[in-house]
Amino acid sequence: NKETIFFTFKHKIHNTLKNIESKFSRISEGTANKETEINGIKIIDSEENNRIELYFEGIPSADIRNYLKSKGFKWSPTKKAWQNFRSSLRLTEIKKYIEMIEIIDI
Repeated sequence: NKETIFFTFKHKIHNTLKNIESKFSRISEGTANKETEINGIKIIDSEENNRIELYFEGIPSADIRNYLKSKGFKWSPTKKAWQNFRSSLRLTEIKKYIEMIEIIDI
């Protein structure tokens, strides 16, 4: 006796609505943005703005700027930060790169 489970667009819409409600809940609670600092560089994983934001103390070197550009980061004069769209892979990659900067500079 096999049971067949059908998923319809109704299920997909329901799950999407649950995800949106959960996101807005995190935004209203103030837990949507995660802030980390590595080697003096502040990294904000902003679920609210769907962005990864990098804040440097000063102007990063040309090598760092070129690397960021090659990974799709853009300079935001308004925020005074380097920004890119959120993705867990991109966030992991940029954190590893920033950790390596100190090793190279020492």
